[in-house]
Amino acid sequence: MQNATFLPALGSEIYEGIDVSQFQGNINFAQVKAAGIRAVYIRASLGANYVDPNFIRNYTGAKAQGLLVGLYHYMTAKTTAEAESQARFFLNTIGNRTYDLKLALDYGGDRGLTTEEKNANAEAFLALIARTTGKTPILYSSASDAGDIWSQRIASQYPLWIADYYTPLPEYNSKWTGWVGFQYTDKGSVSGINGNVNRDRFTNNALVSVQPPVTPPATGTKLICYTIQRGDTLSALANRFGTTVAALAALNDIANPNRINAGDVLYVRVPASNPAPCCDTYTVKSGDTLAEIANRFGTTVAALASRNNIANPNRIYVGQVLDLGLCDR
Repeated sequence: MQNATFLPALGSEIYEGIDVSQFQGNINFAQVKAAGIRAVYIRASLGANYVDPNFIRNYTGAKAQGLLVGLYHYMTAKTTAEAESQARFFLNTIGNRTYDLKLALDYGGDRGLTTEEKNANAEAFLALIARTTGKTPILYSSASDAGDIWSQRIASQYPLWIADYYTPLPEYNSKWTGWVGFQYTDKGSVSGINGNVNRDRFTNNALVSVQPPVTPPATGTKLICYTIQRGDTLSALANRFGTTVAALAALNDIANPNRINAGDVLYVRVPASNPAPCCDTYTVKSGDTLAEIANRFGTTVAALASRNNIANPNRIYVGQVLDLGLCDR
């Protein structure tokens, strides 16, 4: 343990939290708040058709006390079709209720499935949630599964809520760069709850991201595409093109600026006088939403939908090539 490397928290603020379901019975959320709890994840649904019988009571009680509320679904899907069906059931169960923390997936009932099947099912659920809500969901996982089961593809797109009961912080054995949720015991005690309750810590990165107003790119600039070469670093490219690492990471949705891959294409905003041709298309990736794409490139959902003949802005598809309309400016 002395030489263990721990997975860090991703965020500038940490909230003490719990996660609850019908098994915690009738909760006194006033006492929970008084005990110092600031965030609570509530199970809304399970499987294909089971609504947690305490969902509404827990949701109403936590909201009334001003706690940060998140909602999660316990998935039992064996196929991607079942995973998508359960995602829709989860969203229907939530209805128009508001929530403060990103929606979360707890994937159980996966015995007998291969690693590839588990990943496909989890990704199908998470991607449907992201497409439908326009917000990135969270994956709940044990520390061992975070390292051994889940793919780098999932880790690069969806934040991690990790469970590890045996260390002061989760040991660094996963594909994620850090956690936004850390369940550190299943035998916690909190005033207002009879018996044991899961105790967690959540960072402000677990909060639902509110899309900021679109900031139009500075006049006299354009977007170009650059193919990463072996030996390139984001900091060297930022210096080369007169921009910043943060700007490149934001424009290209790069979670870890220290990890870029030769052959990948980077979008770079440069002065209009740069001789490189303007780059004007974007290929949709898993987890993308039109709102996030519009915000990233300094345009609007309405403009993208109109230019690409998209009837339903909540439905875009992996592999779809979007005309950004930026080279016409």
